[in-house]
Amino acid sequence: MTIVNQRSVCACGASGTHVHGVLLARFFCHCTICQSLYKRPWADVMVFRPGAITVSDPNRLAFRRYRSLPALNRGVCSACGSPVVALTPGPSASGLGFMPAGTFENPGELPPPTHHIFYDRRVADVDDALPKIHGYWRSELAVGSLVVRGLLAARKLS
Repeated sequence: MTIVNQRSVCACGASGTHVHGVLLARFFCHCTICQSLYKRPWADVMVFRPGAITVSDPNRLAFRRYRSLPALNRGVCSACGSPVVALTPGPSASGLGFMPAGTFENPGELPPPTHHIFYDRRVADVDDALPKIHGYWRSELAVGSLVVRGLLAARKLS
């Protein structure tokens, strides 16, 4: 388990966050929403409890859902349009926060991703040894399992 204590900033530097909390999961997402938002074949995503994430200036973010509920409410920088944070619907105490790993000040200090999800939606093959999860439900289940493992590990610390 890794406790992250770092700042993150968008591509232009106008929007940012500070994260101080337990990393619950990190994976590569190949879904079409991530491909569109990140303008890359996949997104390198980290998951935290929302209380671990402090947005520097919420007024600099534009939030939007890209599909019907339950869907992530994705916040992008109003200036450059790059992803900053995404939050699950519902009360923040029981939710999750998703962050792009590439925005952190010291990404080399972070643990590596463990899975590829929505691999059936890939636009480029990836030649690595990580599990490659195909399909909507299998991908959702994989992320859920990773998060639950992270939550259980965090609970053991407290």
